[in-house]
Amino acid sequence: MNWIILIIAGLCETGFAFCLGKSKLTIGTEFWLWITGFGLLYVLSAVLLAKATQTIPIGITIPFGRVSALSGRCCWVSLSFTSLPPSGGCFSSAR
Repeated sequence: MNWIILIIAGLCETGFAFCLGKSKLTIGTEFWLWITGFGLLYVLSAVLLAKATQTIPIGITIPFGRVSALSGRCCWVSLSFTSLPPSGGCFSSAR
């Protein structure tokens, strides 16, 4: 059950990052709606993460976060260009 809570907390983190990004592009009432969504998802993510880590050892959860962060960064950099790099993409072992 706590693994499910951890996954939901991660989805909330994705949601609050999305809300923060959208808030930069808006003004007026729409800005405040995105900021409210950011605040709610931020608090919910923190609460769920605190709940999940009560029984899941921290040493297990840290590598999952590092792997997802690195793979996401790699793919974002590759997809931000007009074509993939000659190495074959995000997860290629060629340098």
